[in-house]
Amino acid sequence: MATLKVTLKEELVLNGKDVGNENFLSVPGVTQSFGRIVTLPNGGTATVAVIKAAVTTSAGALDDGDVKYIRITNLDADNTVTLSLQICPNANDATDQAVLLLQPGKSFMMGSTVDSIGIDGDHTAGPTLNDLESIKAINNAGSDTTQLEVFIAS
Repeated sequence: MATLKVTLKEELVLNGKDVGNENFLSVPGVTQSFGRIVTLPNGGTATVAVIKAAVTTSAGALDDGDVKYIRITNLDADNTVTLSLQICPNANDATDQAVLLLQPGKSFMMGSTVDSIGIDGDHTAGPTLNDLESIKAINNAGSDTTQLEVFIAS
């Protein structure tokens, strides 16, 4: 087993004052890593990660109980990508999604995928946290391809 070490650093001097920060995260017990560059065709959609309770149910799936860290970085300098976080509230196939815009050069990060995402569409009782089942990416560029870097430690 290994420990993943992550450093987040912002450098900013504002009105002559250093207001940057540096934070460190250690993720112990890592036994596997998954990394890839995904090229999204113009206007195209791709599944960039599949997470399942039983990895035998889907080719290339990651075990949801093992995932400890996810980072997706938009490598494009100009175009945005929409990330769709597919969740399964009833232990079936994903039926709900949380969607976010990933701007050029920006990253999305999260930890465990178990009981990690909730959606409260009717704004009444607050969201119930559900398991992440997959992450899809949608290229918002009209005629350009866009690349994402995906890194997952489990």
